[in-house]
Amino acid sequence: MMANFRTPRDALIALEIAYRRGDIEGAVAAKDFRFEAITILTNAMEDKAFDDEIINMTTKVLEQSYRAEILRTGFPDITHASCEVLSTTEVRPGLIRILEKIQFADGRISKEATHAALNENGWHIVIYPEHEI
Repeated sequence: MMANFRTPRDALIALEIAYRRGDIEGAVAAKDFRFEAITILTNAMEDKAFDDEIINMTTKVLEQSYRAEILRTGFPDITHASCEVLSTTEVRPGLIRILEKIQFADGRISKEATHAALNENGWHIVIYPEHEI
């Protein structure tokens, strides 16, 4: 099944479906590691310039690290959880903060902030530092 990335919520749903299925390729497809790489490099290098080669290398390292972490720890267990988007807030054009409530089968409730960024292929989930908002 081809994922839909037309909205930030679509990106979040695609990631959650991938987690439930144990689908590493689907989880990777739902994320935007290039956006994360540029954010990290911008924060780390401040006024220094960086080129596409550095961005591409950082993007690759982030994706490999994500894959390795999932292989090491497994997918988040949301198999029997219900997920509900409580709000979406525009941080800046092309970047949305999603507040989600997750209710687990045992009754626990968690509220999680996630971010989605827009690229040429639609919306994708990203790690974005809260202090940057």
